[in-house]
Amino acid sequence: MGPIYRRVKCTNLKSKEVKGYLSTRGSASTAIGDGPDYPPAMCYWKVNEEEGARYLTKQTEPFDRCLGVSDWWYACWSLQQVRNMGYFTNVIQNQDGTLSPGTHPDRFLAGPYRSVGIDWTWWAKKGDPNILICELVD
Repeated sequence: MGPIYRRVKCTNLKSKEVKGYLSTRGSASTAIGDGPDYPPAMCYWKVNEEEGARYLTKQTEPFDRCLGVSDWWYACWSLQQVRNMGYFTNVIQNQDGTLSPGTHPDRFLAGPYRSVGIDWTWWAKKGDPNILICELVD
């Protein structure tokens, strides 16, 4: 039996306002929103027992992608096959429900950042008012 994919609901840590669901713009860019312009990324937690690490993994054909760190601290969906490029990382689910990249535990998934008509997500420093709580939901 394969993984059970679910949406990732994003809520602002500070205000508790629901911002929407993690989404995909193209195959690699990570956005946040709700509605027809933001189809939810269907995800699950992939566990690597050897590494003791977890990856937030998104359903993509032909290979699933994992949440990672892109240029200028934007969040991205990275292929496991490109580990050597630095975008691919495990994800830490913090006790308060926020997410941090394993390669940069001092950063937290945040959003939305509105630019060119899209609400992007990025990895922010502690204290940023846009940090998100992320949870898998049906």
